[in-house]
Amino acid sequence: MRRIPTDSQSKRIFLRLIACCLASIFSIQILLWPVDASALLAPQIPSPPFAPTPPLQLASELGRISEYSAASFHTASSQRVRPHVYLIQDAHDSLDAQESIRSILRQLVKQAGVSRVLFEGGSGKLDRTFYARTQDEALNRKVWDKLFSAGEIGGLERFALEAPAAVQFSGIEHEPGYFENVRALLKTYEAQKDATSEIERIGKEFKRKATICLRGKARRIYQEGKKYRAGDISLAAYFSHMSRWAKDILLFDVSHPVNQFLWPALVRFAHLEELAKEISKDRSTLEAVLQKLGRRTPAGLKFIWNPSQHYLARGNLRWYFERALDQCPELLADFQKASAWAGYHILRDELKPEDLSKELELLEEKLYGALELSRETKRFLREEKEWELVLKLTRLALSRKERGEMQLRIKNEELRMKN
Repeated sequence: MRRIPTDSQSKRIFLRLIACCLASIFSIQILLWPVDASALLAPQIPSPPFAPTPPLQLASELGRISEYSAASFHTASSQRVRPHVYLIQDAHDSLDAQESIRSILRQLVKQAGVSRVLFEGGSGKLDRTFYARTQDEALNRKVWDKLFSAGEIGGLERFALEAPAAVQFSGIEHEPGYFENVRALLKTYEAQKDATSEIERIGKEFKRKATICLRGKARRIYQEGKKYRAGDISLAAYFSHMSRWAKDILLFDVSHPVNQFLWPALVRFAHLEELAKEISKDRSTLEAVLQKLGRRTPAGLKFIWNPSQHYLARGNLRWYFERALDQCPELLADFQKASAWAGYHILRDELKPEDLSKELELLEEKLYGALELSRETKRFLREEKEWELVLKLTRLALSRKERGEMQLRIKNEELRMKN
């Protein structure tokens, strides 16, 4: 038997519904709009560890630390160990980059106590006596410098020849697999000329078909997408075009908070653009406020006012702003003047590029779907999308998801051919 609610029960249910609605509205506000100082005083996510500090600070002329993570594990003796693994991105054709790598390695050994260097393109222990052909150390160094300047040896090898004996250098390649890959690469180079001409021919054919199949709005959407994927226009410009088409064709505003549930990444990016415009209005005043906040913030949290160090708290930047205001309520007055700046960097930290890319792709599909396109046009768009994946494959730029999609299409095509 179903119980009929009394008047008082109905009122309680009604009040609960209102409370849920208000909670949802405030949650959306916190997610989308400039960070409110009073809201930051109450922690909203579990406390992460304090921002780890890299054991090495690089000079700006040598390079920059793009990412840092502190890891730990327990050894057999149950002593807590925090090893550091440094991954240096190489630029093989640049002498300046090789000189920087040499200097970075020297600094790692001297300041961070690095005792082992692993490198690609080699296998086994590096024989550092190979280039030491004479007993004259000064003459050896001249030879090494000439080889280095000529590009015969890189920054790593040049440093290895002068490094302390305690530092070990080893190649990480699996020799049979390495030479198998080299042979495959040589075959690719041999076929490169024919492949390039075939790619150009197919590309011209797609351009010709595009002029025939696409008209009006569909053509303009297609052209803007091609420009963005080719790097001819910025993400912000492409987003602006897509927002305009969404209003015109789908009749909805991607920047409106009500669309947060369906298009969270697009709505956040729209607000990110709004905040960027707001904080660019008076940079000199803002810089003075940020410097003042930095001086008054506890040492372990000063990094939040320096965007170049935000990688230290990737994914948790909001919490560190909350922590700073929780520890120093006297920052509130000045924080109000920098709330848009803080909101911009927090949103940027929380916005995942892959989510934004996925939603832009989905929006493009919906725009095409809302237009009255012929069967031939739909087929062209489908084939052109597959062709873009092929081009990405030739540039070794396929994501794991795209590679999976391509493999699935190939399997489906093989099954279709068999049947």
